Amino acid sequence: MFRLSRVLAFGVAALSVGAGVLFFGPPPSAEAVPATIPLTIKNTSGRNEPVYIYNLGTQLATGRQGWADADGAFHPWPVGGNPPTPAPDASIAGPANGQTKTIRMPKFSGRVYFSVGRKLVFRLTTGGLVQPAVQNPSDPNHDILFNWSEYTLNDAGLWINSTQVDMFSAPYAVGAKAADGTVKNTGRLKAGGYGAVFAGLRSAGWGGLIQSRPDGTPLRALSPGHGIEAGGIPASAMDDYINRVWSRYSSSTSP
Repeated sequence: MFRLSRVLAFGVAALSVGAGVLFFGPPPSAEAVPATIPLTIKNTSGRNEPVYIYNLGTQLATGRQGWADADGAFHPWPVGGNPPTPAPDASIAGPANGQTKTIRMPKFSGRVYFSVGRKLVFRLTTGGLVQPAVQNPSDPNHDILFNWSEYTLNDAGLWINSTQVDMFSAPYAVGAKAADGTVKNTGRLKAGGYGAVFAGLRSAGWGGLIQSRPDGTPLRALSPGHGIEAGGIPASAMDDYINRVWSRYSSSTSP
């Protein structure tokens, strides 16, 4: 049986990108799941830039949106405005290169963001939090290297999704620590895999999905849907493939 704890490790220049789902936890009884669990973040990026952590989501007991501090204490968002108003600074100072930091995660359904070099910009509307949407070129987070992991912690256990659905960006792995100290994780790329993804997109003519810093350093590759929305690839990019699949299977059921 796994302890209810989690390890998030990222190597912005060298390691891995998560793309899986892990579930672990005790038998489903409210007494077995504590109010908070530890999350240990390990920085193996090789960068000397500051790292910022954010734990944002919906408090399951009340349904209120807000953020958790490093001790797992919940803070509800204040009322936002129209146009959106700046959100309170919910950042937690992350670990320096080669270091680790442990924070507490409450019973939440939300996201753990991490950014490198700069703090993320969050705003509040009358309907709640405005999260980064970097397919919008005017988003204030467009030139910031960041990523996030989605999770739900409730009375039945912990669900983790080291998502790469909206974009492929700062590489990281997520894992579960067992009682004997061993860690099972997911999301590690092969050596050189991070750069190979960007190179492969460029060679395939899909380099328009890649967003870079002004100095040319790649920040992320958008999903094709977001890439079309941002104008990185034409809306017709998949037409030929779709038409060929439709033509084949309109008259055949064989693979």
